[in-house]
Amino acid sequence: MPSLPLQFQCSVTCGRGTKQRDVRCQVTSQGRTDVLPAAACGPVTKPTEVKACSRKHCRKGRRPRIRTDPSKFVQLEPTDSVHLTVGGTVQLIPETTLRIKCPVSHYNRKKIKWKFRDKEIPAKGRVSVTRGGSLRMRQARTSNTGSYQCVAGDQVAETTVRFHTQHTAEKKRYFRYSLLAGNSDFTENVMSARRGERTKNRDNFSFEYLRSLVRLADIPFQFVAWEWSLCSMTCGGAGLQRRHIACEVVLPAYMLIVNDSFCRERGQEKPLETRDCGYEPCPNWEMGVWEKVRDNSPAGQVTEI
Repeated sequence: MPSLPLQFQCSVTCGRGTKQRDVRCQVTSQGRTDVLPAAACGPVTKPTEVKACSRKHCRKGRRPRIRTDPSKFVQLEPTDSVHLTVGGTVQLIPETTLRIKCPVSHYNRKKIKWKFRDKEIPAKGRVSVTRGGSLRMRQARTSNTGSYQCVAGDQVAETTVRFHTQHTAEKKRYFRYSLLAGNSDFTENVMSARRGERTKNRDNFSFEYLRSLVRLADIPFQFVAWEWSLCSMTCGGAGLQRRHIACEVVLPAYMLIVNDSFCRERGQEKPLETRDCGYEPCPNWEMGVWEKVRDNSPAGQVTEI
């Protein structure tokens, strides 16, 4: 008769699978077991060799997800170090040390890679990648201008690094002096909150971190208008002037340029970015009447001049 040996384990660790077992025709007599051909078992129905099985529910694989900060950071005063989050634009004063974190969910941070100009950034050097997957740029230089990509599996996020001189930074800060003066209470609240933070966060200037220090409703977003460009025409017709308008948050050491929606939610109307110009009349040549002059030659010809 058929023998039913021990069943094997389920073919899968989760979800639905199958179990298999050996089924053979054998006979046991006087303590001896002999295996026979399947036909020897005759009309006896052969037991099932395979059956369905199920294990715990399978969790679907999750793709990595990079959390980005799309704001633009502009440094207004020299500071030793600036910490930001990937996703936006950075404008630094040279010789500042920059650190950009790449926060990723469902991914091993030690496997995060950074690239610059299609080349992978190493784990050692002035520009390097930390064990936690952050980009570190010691004493940044203008030669470091460009786009840096954080790569986590098939996900990519980018930060663009630019530079301006300390003199230019001071001019930008002076241009926004009235905003700074009007935001003194907000500035004090932010500085007070920073002093209570752990040391590693005191160089964090990201918009994400600012929102963790104070309520969003307390942040004084403000549309700021830059200077008008030269007119596209100097005279004689309808020219055009342009200026840059941005929604900004200004603090003594830096400013953040954010999406216009933050200012509009405060009820602010965005100023005009263009205006007509160049209607002044253009100078023209004015032609006088020719004068007749008789020369003193024998021929006595008359010449018009």
